[in-house]
Amino acid sequence: HIKLPKLGIVYFRAGRLPMGKIKNVTVRLNVAGQYYITVLVESENQTLPKTSKYIGGDLGLKSLLNFSDGCKEPINHFEDKYHKKLYRWEKLRSRRFL
Repeated sequence: HIKLPKLGIVYFRAGRLPMGKIKNVTVRLNVAGQYYITVLVESENQTLPKTSKYIGGDLGLKSLLNFSDGCKEPINHFEDKYHKKLYRWEKLRSRRFL
């Protein structure tokens, strides 16, 4: 939870807690009466160690990425999951607006 002046305690959920120095906090109220808090945090940049390993990548049609070490990244077909629903919505929409 976060304690704010004039609002009191506001409960929040976050994927991870902000680490570092807090620079700015923005509080917004939506139409449903829910508060949203945006926290701007200053953090240290992590420098990664340099290695001499390189890898190449190629965009493809059957798989999204093909790497030079043999790994492949598949294409996520989001439209396949909702194809039937989209078809039904478009059909309903075309009937309503004709």
